[in-house]
Amino acid sequence: MTAQDEKPPDARHRADEIEYETRIEVVTQLILDADRPRRICHIVSEKFDVSDRQARRYIRTAHQEIQEIRSRKKEEMHAEHMSVRRHIRNKAMKKGDLRTALAAAQDEAKLFDLYPAQKSEITGRDGKPVLQIIYEDGNPDTPAPTKA
Repeated sequence: MTAQDEKPPDARHRADEIEYETRIEVVTQLILDADRPRRICHIVSEKFDVSDRQARRYIRTAHQEIQEIRSRKKEEMHAEHMSVRRHIRNKAMKKGDLRTALAAAQDEAKLFDLYPAQKSEITGRDGKPVLQIIYEDGNPDTPAPTKA
């Protein structure tokens, strides 16, 4: 081992490209799980042994990636999801997994709106209609107006 290979015990290592992407994915998931920013920063600092400043950079990058995904056109997202389902269906068919292939095909059909809309009916207790009371001012404590 040379002097260049030796690092002080408290030195942090620099993440390679794959490790960096993995870290951003973890941070993105924490953000999507609606964790608090300060807590995310602490978790990332501890998990990856990085400074708070580096953790905030990861958080900023994850937010940018989330924003990019949200801003993509609906058609692009539709096409991407269609190709994922077709890929899953093809893999399942090659393995002879008809249940998974059918589920992927059904999900693909839903994306194309090939199924009729499902109707739902909300009922009260024992199938009776739901009683709905509407108050003029929105306050149930307000006495009803009297008829003269």
